[in-house]
Amino acid sequence: MVVEIYISDANTARVRKVWFAGMAPAPVATITPAPNDTVCVGSAVTLTAAVSGADSIVSYNWYVNGTLITGATNATYSYTPANGDTINCRVQSLVDCNGAFTDTSNTVHITTIANGIPTISLNGLSTAAPGATVTITATVSGAGGSYLIRWMNHGSVFATTSVPFVSYVKGASTDTITARIVPAGGCYDSVTAAGHIVTVDHTGISNINTASIYLFPNPAKGVLHVNCSVVNAFYTLLEVTGRQVMNGGLQAGDNELCIEGLSNGVYLLQVQYGSGERGVYSVVKE
Repeated sequence: MVVEIYISDANTARVRKVWFAGMAPAPVATITPAPNDTVCVGSAVTLTAAVSGADSIVSYNWYVNGTLITGATNATYSYTPANGDTINCRVQSLVDCNGAFTDTSNTVHITTIANGIPTISLNGLSTAAPGATVTITATVSGAGGSYLIRWMNHGSVFATTSVPFVSYVKGASTDTITARIVPAGGCYDSVTAAGHIVTVDHTGISNINTASIYLFPNPAKGVLHVNCSVVNAFYTLLEVTGRQVMNGGLQAGDNELCIEGLSNGVYLLQVQYGSGERGVYSVVKE
């Protein structure tokens, strides 16, 4: 039988409830793992104890494979498990004097999955003109059906895709494209592909150092001046991913392009001359 005592003030209003020692209600504990009870080798798991039926502060003691974990006295416990580990938690009401009001939780059985080693290789154009769209395709194996690929040029990330290909606009220098598999579910290690070289094809492309186009200031903040010595030219301003952000005509002399609203970074200014020649110029917005 559970006995309750209420301490009242002069107006008989209940202001405090007190349990007799040894008469606190018994706690009931349930533990759950996160992310779940099956994890990759080397991944941590966090277990949380939920306690019901106790009307007082509860103490916690965690056990792994039947061994008490020193210092693990909170409602949560995190660690990196081994395959086959069993975990449970023993809870006790702190007002309990005779040890009768305790409970041992359910047991969680942990399974760990060894990491696989995927492979990735790249193929695509090996030469392209500045301003041309280049598509690189990755051949991936051993990574399951869910993965991300982080694409890099000379070690700098320029795109992340969930499909095994990427397209970008060729710049005015040689590219070294690499791709790294990024875990997105499943158990496997990240791996980086060997570099894929894309050189510059200058066929039909005017020399980018020609005096026909002069850009200033570069880097630019608000306005980019394009001094053009030819007539009937057309420009397109592209992000390095190939997305067009501006376009228009250029007249002989000074042309002002307002780039204040663009994000900071590197852009490609592609100019088409009336003669059919093209020029590609790097522009830095800061």
